[in-house]
Order: sequence, then C-alpha cells, then structure tokens
Amino acid sequence: MSTARTTSAHITPDESRQLKSRCLADLREALPRYESRLTAISPLLWTYALDVVREDIDIHNEMELLGFRKFLRILDTYPINIKKVHHVYSVFDYMTFDGLNGRKHYPMTPIQAYILAAIFGPMRSREQQIRLVTDAVLFVVRKFAKTTLAGFIAFYFLMYED
Repeated sequence: MSTARTTSAHITPDESRQLKSRCLADLREALPRYESRLTAISPLLWTYALDVVREDIDIHNEMELLGFRKFLRILDTYPINIKKVHHVYSVFDYMTFDGLNGRKHYPMTPIQAYILAAIFGPMRSREQQIRLVTDAVLFVVRKFAKTTLAGFIAFYFLMYED
C-alpha cells in the first residue's frame, strides 16, 4: 500500500489560502474593467463584486471566489440578456414572501442579484436567446434566505420560462 498523497477534493488550509490569494489577485486586477458592465446589469452586482475582493481573505471561500471569476469570464464569452435579468429583478422586487410576522417584502441583496444574474443572464447566442445555465447548485450559509430565493426561482420558471 502506497503512502503517497492521492488527488482528492480536499485541500489543506495552506493550499486553500494560496488558491484564494491567487484568485483574489486575479479578481482585483480584472475588476475595474467590469465596473460599467456589472453596474449596467445592477448596481447590486457591483456592490457584490466589491465585497468579494475585500481585504479580509477569510470572508469568502475559494469556491465562491472561483465562481465569481468564472462569471466574469462568462461575461466576456457569452451575450448577457440584461433585459431578462432586469425582468427577473423587477418580479423579485414586486413579490412578497411569507415570514414569521406574515407576508413581507424582502429587498434583494447583492448576492441574490449575483445569483439571479448568473442563472438568467448568460445566453448561448443572441439570435436564439437560449439560456446558457440550465442547472444550478447553490451552497449558501444558514439564515441566508435560501428558501425565499429557491421559491422565487421556482416561481419564476413556472410563470415565465418555457
């Protein structure tokens, strides 16, 4: 039996910090080029971008940083249906949700704006208007309105998508 380290999904804390440092450096260098495009989609998206590249390296995990870096690459590669994203945002802003104190309106947060833009914005082509994202898996921490967001996404697909 070999004692050599095998490739696995687990990385050491040092490897994680190195990965996060490299990813943050890439994002900080690239982000100024995306300000106008992110703001055109939503000012909340730019707020989220600035939050991602904060100085505190321990705020975001490496998967979140890599996911946002990939989102920026998608902005460069695929057309974004800004009109569609704005429609998704307007439906979200209009809705009320059940809460402990009855039905209530919850304002959209920057990370929700990012998640919704990443799901509904990228298109395979301008001509066909087919969404690039057909499956999404969200890993979100406790007390983060997961049920509200998941319920909204399901509602939106039921009411507005083919």
